[in-house]
Amino acid sequence: MYQAVGKRKSAVARVRLSDKGDKTEIIVNGKPMNEYFNSPMWQKTI
Repeated sequence: MYQAVGKRKSAVARVRLSDKGDKTEIIVNGKPMNEYFNSPMWQKTI
């Protein structure tokens, strides 16, 4: 599992990447990546 915190001014972003066998999950600020980033363009960037 990888974890990172990004801060700028008063904003904070927390990201966790975990690999659970066949399932890879990306959580951004407590939400699955596809919920947090609605645009497929942003999802591809990640």
